[in-house]
Amino acid sequence: MRIITTPSLLRGLTVFALASSLAIASDASAQPKVRDHRPDKPDPRPKGPPSDVPREAPPPPRVEKQAARAGFVWAAGRWQWRGGKWEWLAGHWERERAGKKWRDGRWDRQGDHWVYVDGDWTDGGTATPVPTPPPDTGPREAPPSPREEKIAARKGFVYIRGRWDWRGGKWEWQAGRWERERAGKNWRDGRWEQKDNRWVFVDGEWSDGTAQPPDRPRVRRRIDRIGRARRASGSSTGRS
Repeated sequence: MRIITTPSLLRGLTVFALASSLAIASDASAQPKVRDHRPDKPDPRPKGPPSDVPREAPPPPRVEKQAARAGFVWAAGRWQWRGGKWEWLAGHWERERAGKKWRDGRWDRQGDHWVYVDGDWTDGGTATPVPTPPPDTGPREAPPSPREEKIAARKGFVYIRGRWDWRGGKWEWQAGRWERERAGKNWRDGRWEQKDNRWVFVDGEWSDGTAQPPDRPRVRRRIDRIGRARRASGSSTGRS
């Protein structure tokens, strides 16, 4: 059968095709977009520790022999991991706190690496008490004159001068150390003071202000005078 097309029929078919295309496009754009609200799937790969943590156990702690010190608790030294190797960090004294006891830090193993748990103060008074030395154990002789320490200035730090310490019935020199500055504070050095017939040490401390208080001249002059008398006595004994 032969189909006869005319120009008007072709125009009608073209218009119909365009209208159908526009209707389909409009229907598609009217459909709302569906978003996936499901949570992200967790990464199944295990997360390892940072690269700067130790994977080997720390060495046994070093033995630190410290004489009892009234009013203070000894925080034991420990090993620390630095630069890929173990380094020993010496212990230090902590002033006692009423109703508290000191719990030393420790290294705990977590998986294939080690993590350090810092020491802290805990409630309770079951810690081993520090025995208070009897008064007669203190020095009855004046401490020697302080040693001269030539220290270059260090920005942001204050130098705590060395001092004489009474240990085992004799004077031993304790070298000075650096302490980081504290805003609005100045360091007041410790000193030996004579009370009755013995000498006691008054600890240094941070005090308000910016000026360094002068040394106690009366106590210093007395120490120097006793030292000169001892030296003169030794010289006269040697000549005799």
